Amino acid sequence: MNDGPSMIVAKRWLTVDQLLEIVPIKRSRLYYLTHTHRIPGVSRIGRTLLFDYDAVMTWLESNREG
Repeated sequence: MNDGPSMIVAKRWLTVDQLLEIVPIKRSRLYYLTHTHRIPGVSRIGRTLLFDYDAVMTWLESNREG
């Protein structure tokens, strides 16, 4: 039995173009990172790549130098 209100947490998905506005890398580098499974939170719907905003931001923070 559920005693509390149910919460639906929606993920924020980014397209390749939206992610490239946030992360200053080249498109070819992003595709390479995706292809080699080095960037987390990637989903594919058909030929469209979608990136989980929270997973990518966490990954960036953990890989930040200096």
